[in-house]
Amino acid sequence: SQVNVSGVTTNANDWITLPSLNTVPDGHVIRVLCNAGANFEMRTPASSGEKINAVDSDGTQEYLCTDEENIVITKISNSIGWEAHAYSKLGADVGEVVPD
Repeated sequence: SQVNVSGVTTNANDWITLPSLNTVPDGHVIRVLCNAGANFEMRTPASSGEKINAVDSDGTQEYLCTDEENIVITKISNSIGWEAHAYSKLGADVGEVVPD
């Protein structure tokens, strides 16, 4: 339920992958602590068609994880996907993040 990303291997195009929606219950929450020293990306499993914030995020589009932020990801349902919300290191709401 909590992941501390403490480094990137190559660059900001490195990514972490969320679990497949069908492996966790509705309402499942994951916290991603962005302590990598650089930005990275978050995806859903390859070729899954699963979404983050209503955008298919299985490789062609990814959610940007900004260093020093805390991201809270909640599974809404298998059909809707994941809802992700980021907070700054000061606890401020970062606002809408759309995978690109």
